[in-house]
Amino acid sequence: MEKTKGTPAAVGAVLSVLAAVSCCLPLGTLLGAAGTAGASGLFAGARDWLMPLSVVLLVVAFVQTYRTPCARRSRAAMIVLWTCAVFVVVMLVFPQYVAVAMADWTSR
Repeated sequence: MEKTKGTPAAVGAVLSVLAAVSCCLPLGTLLGAAGTAGASGLFAGARDWLMPLSVVLLVVAFVQTYRTPCARRSRAAMIVLWTCAVFVVVMLVFPQYVAVAMADWTSR
C-alpha cells in the first residue's frame, strides 16, 4: 500500500482535467453523442473549478509519493504519476490543440 500512495491522487488529477475539457472533446463515437453532449454541458460551467482541482490533486500525488526521500517506490506507480503529470500539464497549456488532435484521431 505504501508504494502506490500517490497513484489515486494522480489518477484523480487526470480525471478532473478530462472532465474540465470534455466540452471540447468530440468523444461522441466512443461514448454516444447524447452522453457527451450532456457531459460537456455539465462540465463546461465547472471548468474553472476542475482545472485548479487537477493541479491540486497532482500536487497531492507528488507530495504523497516523494514525502519520504529514501522510500522504495513502485515502478508502475511512478509511471502512472509522471504520465498523469505530463497529461495534466499538456491539457492545461494546450487544451485546444489537444482537442483538435483528438477530434482528428477519433474521426478516422
